[in-house]
Amino acid sequence: MNATEFMQTVDKQLLKMSNQDKFEWMRSYARIQTGNQREIFLESLKTPVIANQVISTKEIEDWLVKVEDQEVYFTYFYENSCDNHYEDYTYVDDFSIIKYLLKALEIAEELLNKSDYRKAADLYDWLCTVPFFVYDTEKKEWIDDELDMERLAESQMIQINIRQIGINLLYAHYQATVKEKRASVLYRYLLWEMCQNITIEEFFSVRPQEVNDSEEFLLEWIDFLQKTSGDRAGKLLTEAYLYQGGIKLLCESAEKNKNRHPLLYEKACFYLYEDKQFSECEEIGLEAINNIAESRLIRAKVANLAAKASIKLDHLDKIEQFYEVAFYSESSLIHYLRLFKLSDYEEKTDKAALFTKDLPDTFSRRYFNGNTQLNENWLGDDSKRLLRFFNKEFDFIYTYCEGEKNYLNWNNSLKGKIVPLFFLILDKNDGTSKAKKAIIRKLVSRLNFHSIEKEREEDYLDLWKKTIKLTPEQIKFYLVWLNQEIAALTDVLVGGGNRKLYSIAAELIVLLGEVLESNGTQDGKIGLINWYKETYSNKSAFKNELNKIG
Repeated sequence: MNATEFMQTVDKQLLKMSNQDKFEWMRSYARIQTGNQREIFLESLKTPVIANQVISTKEIEDWLVKVEDQEVYFTYFYENSCDNHYEDYTYVDDFSIIKYLLKALEIAEELLNKSDYRKAADLYDWLCTVPFFVYDTEKKEWIDDELDMERLAESQMIQINIRQIGINLLYAHYQATVKEKRASVLYRYLLWEMCQNITIEEFFSVRPQEVNDSEEFLLEWIDFLQKTSGDRAGKLLTEAYLYQGGIKLLCESAEKNKNRHPLLYEKACFYLYEDKQFSECEEIGLEAINNIAESRLIRAKVANLAAKASIKLDHLDKIEQFYEVAFYSESSLIHYLRLFKLSDYEEKTDKAALFTKDLPDTFSRRYFNGNTQLNENWLGDDSKRLLRFFNKEFDFIYTYCEGEKNYLNWNNSLKGKIVPLFFLILDKNDGTSKAKKAIIRKLVSRLNFHSIEKEREEDYLDLWKKTIKLTPEQIKFYLVWLNQEIAALTDVLVGGGNRKLYSIAAELIVLLGEVLESNGTQDGKIGLINWYKETYSNKSAFKNELNKIG
């Protein structure tokens, strides 16, 4: 039951009650109050009296002027740490800022309860935006980084409910603003960090006084948000539809907002899936992929949600359709590897790899960070090369990697990903050794791909590996090349004394030995380890790494 339905039910019940019934109910409700709830209850009975009181804000306004003029400020001093470095610091409230701020917030809330909305709105504005300056007592200078009310709360220098203050701010402006400007004014404040997570339902329901013209405003609000770009507008529009008519209205409204707010399709799929309405989720997903431009990344998010619903329904044809859609809208590695699940994966993975060659190689700057729902598909040059490797274009990748010689940049280079991947291809062992586990864990992190279903990331790599068939000549060629690469890498990392990188070389050496053994080289692992120990006999830390991983 949302706030509107709740209040409608309350109104109906109150209409059925006589004055005597209401009186008895209030007395019964009063009896069950305990502790500070009794004082809150008594204060609520005094609300009509508060409305007649005049509240002066002059003292607080004068204080705020002093804050802005840097007559009132925090001081800041360092404390010596154990090693005598000035790393610890403390804020000191010499001017009782916290005390005055709490008093100011009390006055703002009193103004709100008194229905003096214009004064309350202005005071909340001032309190939420005033900078509190900080003076460094040791350096005898003002520090550049001022504090504000929100930062004071985050650092627990003041105990206040920032969320409730945000709701009060919005409510005051709603009541103080002419109807024609209400939507734009509220939206401006809802962009503030402190108001980011406030929902329309909270705004309508958490005040003791009912929001005037809420139904009329909701229509104005939806109309305004439909014409306003940005993720925040999209999320607020989603909330407004849900508040007004539930998931059904959200689904019905997604199509007309498809160009400015494709986010509505994603939210509709999400809520339908969470509500276990799998058929409806699949249906809205199919509608979405036809209505959202293929280049939009959000189309892939919708496809992934709808695919989960299709899995629940065991609709294999729809699962495959959504998998393909996800790749063509977001050509990530995980989406590509998932194509190997398809019945005719060979043709589709070839086509998919070819598609990426013409993708933009830089992120589109047409849409600012606050409008990510319109972001478009792109793929950097190294990511394109990586997909060509997974498309089994091994000769092309080998030629490219031969040109990469900066072994100190191993972790950030394409070769640093390709060499371990070649090990996985060539390894005929079914088990997982210590070295293999370590390399796969790092590889998954550096490939930056994360499972979007129940499978582990390694499962996708295993699925892909099963599709690869190398000739004996290819196996021999790549084993020789890998041996040369590991030797060159070890010479730079270990021979150059880069102790922090010894483990990289050790893990690759051990895994190379295991791969050699799996391809028929007797004692390949122990023989290779011993050779490197002899070659770098004066590097005890490196030999320890070999012992640890081998």
